[in-house]
Amino acid sequence: MKKILGLDVGVTSVGWAIIDEEGNIVKTGVRLFEEASAKNNLDRRTFRGQRRLIRRRNQRIDDMRSLLIKNLLIDNQFKVLDNPYQLREKGLKEKLNHEELATVLLHYAKRRGSSLEVVEEEGIKKETSTKSILNENAKELKEKQYVVNVQLNRLKKEGKLRGNINNFKTKDYAKEIITLLDNQNLDSELKKEIIEIIQRRRHFSEGPGNFNSPTPYGRYREVTGTLKEKIIKDIHANYRKQYLNSNFSIVFDDIEYQVFKNGRIVNKEKYDLIDLMRGKCSLYPDQPRSPKMAFSAEIFNLLNDLNNLKILNRENNKITKEEKITIINHVREKGSITVQQLLKILNAQQEEIKGFRIDKNEKPIITEFKGYKKILKVYKELDITIDSDEILDRIIEILTQTLVEEERILSLKKEKINERLIEPLSLLTGIKEYHSLSLKAIYQLNKEMLEESLNQQEIITNWGIKNDDTIKELVLDESLILSPVAKRAHREALKLVNQLIKEEGNFSKIVIETTRSKNSLDEIKEIKELQKNNENNRRQAEEIIGDRAKELVNSSNILKLRLYNEQNGKCAYTGEALSIDALLNDPNIYEIDHIIPISISFDDSYANKVLVTRSANQKKGNKTPFGYFSKADLVANSKINSWNMFKEIVLLNKNYSIRKKQNLLFEEDITKHSVVSDFINRNLVDTSYAIRSLMTTLKNYFKSNHVDTTIMTIKGKQTNYFRKTGMIAWSRKHPKRENPFRKDRNKYIHHAIDALIIAGLSNRKYITKLYNLSQEIDIETGELIEYIDASEDSKLIQYLLKVGEVQEEDVKFSWKIDSKPNRSMMNQTIYSSRILGGESLLLSKIDIYNSKKEDFIKKNY
Repeated sequence: MKKILGLDVGVTSVGWAIIDEEGNIVKTGVRLFEEASAKNNLDRRTFRGQRRLIRRRNQRIDDMRSLLIKNLLIDNQFKVLDNPYQLREKGLKEKLNHEELATVLLHYAKRRGSSLEVVEEEGIKKETSTKSILNENAKELKEKQYVVNVQLNRLKKEGKLRGNINNFKTKDYAKEIITLLDNQNLDSELKKEIIEIIQRRRHFSEGPGNFNSPTPYGRYREVTGTLKEKIIKDIHANYRKQYLNSNFSIVFDDIEYQVFKNGRIVNKEKYDLIDLMRGKCSLYPDQPRSPKMAFSAEIFNLLNDLNNLKILNRENNKITKEEKITIINHVREKGSITVQQLLKILNAQQEEIKGFRIDKNEKPIITEFKGYKKILKVYKELDITIDSDEILDRIIEILTQTLVEEERILSLKKEKINERLIEPLSLLTGIKEYHSLSLKAIYQLNKEMLEESLNQQEIITNWGIKNDDTIKELVLDESLILSPVAKRAHREALKLVNQLIKEEGNFSKIVIETTRSKNSLDEIKEIKELQKNNENNRRQAEEIIGDRAKELVNSSNILKLRLYNEQNGKCAYTGEALSIDALLNDPNIYEIDHIIPISISFDDSYANKVLVTRSANQKKGNKTPFGYFSKADLVANSKINSWNMFKEIVLLNKNYSIRKKQNLLFEEDITKHSVVSDFINRNLVDTSYAIRSLMTTLKNYFKSNHVDTTIMTIKGKQTNYFRKTGMIAWSRKHPKRENPFRKDRNKYIHHAIDALIIAGLSNRKYITKLYNLSQEIDIETGELIEYIDASEDSKLIQYLLKVGEVQEEDVKFSWKIDSKPNRSMMNQTIYSSRILGGESLLLSKIDIYNSKKEDFIKKNY
């Protein structure tokens, strides 16, 4: 029998469930893992970078010492003197003896300043930034001439020199060193070697490691995994005698590798780390991704936004090509466009337009031109005209690739732009990140989106781009632009799918729901905001209920009272005044209606609910307000007796959100295929980038291996809706038993419950038909043949009751084991320990200038 797999992919877990087509539960479980985070990655990189800097500093000191011993300036027993700053000042005026000179040169090798001139990113406090400190110190050097003069002056005034304030540019140290060496009796070759050691610096683009010591993070990397297996297979075919007997080179897939005698295989040509981090286009894998803030990429985002909009009072609902050109020209001139400016160009009210992206406050948003706005400002300040979009894209390309001013300037000089632009452009901040598509793909899509009314996903689908390469492994594409949290969750989900296929065989369907939370903190924040809103609604309900019975403060009455206030105490459809006493004492007199029937909209949100009289709800039935007012059969003596009157009342109500107004004023025919399809895409199917990435990985794998597995996605709010359906059904069936559909976040079983709901939904006929609308469409009329209300589906209710019987012991739990148990220890600097008086003590540093440590120092030293 065919089986269905449901996956509930979260921040730190993957709930999974397997059922058969009869709705029988085969098995279910939860995979748990620690949350990956950008902060953890940053901490690891920071610690690794600190260790690397210390290692390189020690290497410079050792190399300087060896050079001095080689030239007979010191011997192996030499110990540095304790006054390097005074000796540096002395060396600027007179010749030093060998011990003094060695002390000074070893001090320079240890502290030689900062050399990279980088643009400070936004958000860094100016007074504490490295660049700001370097610039301030450079000003002071104009008065004091040499670094040591400034340092001795501070040492005299403040008694210390440690901290960021003591950071000077390497070129300023170099000036001092050259002057000092000119006063010493040294040959020119030795001077040159000394300066080379002190100024030696590895450019950050080189990354860690080298050809003889490759690292997974550097430009030279040891080949592992499947690629190594392929290369070794080629070696056995063509280089059998040389393998493991000598070092030799081979070319595989147009890349040259060095094969070492010990079996290691390393690339011979350096990898470009920027390109590796940048990744490849999801449409054209041979093309690098476009900078996220390239002007063409921002125009791409804008056109996609515009083509997703529907203008309700127009026959074809779409924005014309001419209007798009006007909007783009507005952006070219002003640097951006607001929602209000867009509405003015379209000559439309906000309520008349559907399809805006919305922010967390449910306010409509449009593409921000963050990169273009910065560049346009530079051009305008210098009164220079922008030559072309391609030049803008090239400028953003350069600014995204590096923060080093000197490198930006060198690259900008190669472009055909006015020389006056180069310096101010090189200083721009906040230009970062890459798009998922290449400029090649973006240029093509922009051309089509300008001409047509399709969004980028529809155009890509029409292109039908195929990849004929066989995908042998179901693994995450590491080049995807996903957060560390999403990447780890997706990796664990794919590992799980692999293992379950091994155990159960291929599935007929895999249904996925994934969280939209960026991380656990985001998840907690959302829960807290929800709890806060619920508490506010409860408090408002308590104020209205007053001295009446406390049991009247329940979830149903809280929602009804909230709607009552929003509607100014009137029925949404008839305008009849509603009674609070009747609302509280008679639960059947007033009802909550889904504005767009939930069987069509799959929208159980507050924005799709109104409070109405029972008679009005019965008259409206399974129609929209527009459908209800279009019929002659209205509620008797209704104060609202026409669609136009209803429309006017809705528009004048300032309490309604934009989304609710759009639902109330929806005029399209909900029996049409295109309308239902739009609701499905908006409220049922999850189309976020993160889940599309996971879905595409699975689809490509199964398609490549000729496996007939359907991949479906569902939004979390739908899982919650059906969980509520299960909660109500369980309460009716088992009123005295604990309700398993009520989430307890201290237990992990709820992830398995959600996975069972997800799997079960895909098995319901009306859900399947909604995913395959062509089976349900009357070809001649284009109308849907039937609706099915989920809450009235007896088979679904039976299935949910079966899910409710699942116990914790029925659920298989597994945990991701950290393969590097010493990870946190290796992130840190390890200090040595001593045992004194039978007590184990840790050696660490103490700031002797800290007054708070004074008593401790006096006592112990």
